[in-house]
Amino acid sequence: SADNTNTTTAQREASSSCAICLTYYSPSDVISWSSTDCCTHVFHRDCIVEWLVQMGKIKSAFRSFSEVNPKDEELLDYGLECACCR
Repeated sequence: SADNTNTTTAQREASSSCAICLTYYSPSDVISWSSTDCCTHVFHRDCIVEWLVQMGKIKSAFRSFSEVNPKDEELLDYGLECACCR
């Protein structure tokens, strides 16, 4: 039987290169973009994860953690912002 689920896929324009490393995308690249509709920046997934972890380390410098070397998930626990729009 046919699936009668109605789905809508929103499309937005995106750059052909990563906003962090500025390298053009290859067909096999995994990319990510902001969940904020007004942000058009697109990133390699690895680039944005590394940026978010580094930003988490900076923003968490004044926070106290239960461990000396907090896990990436703890470092990412802050108000997210676009690597370019912030």
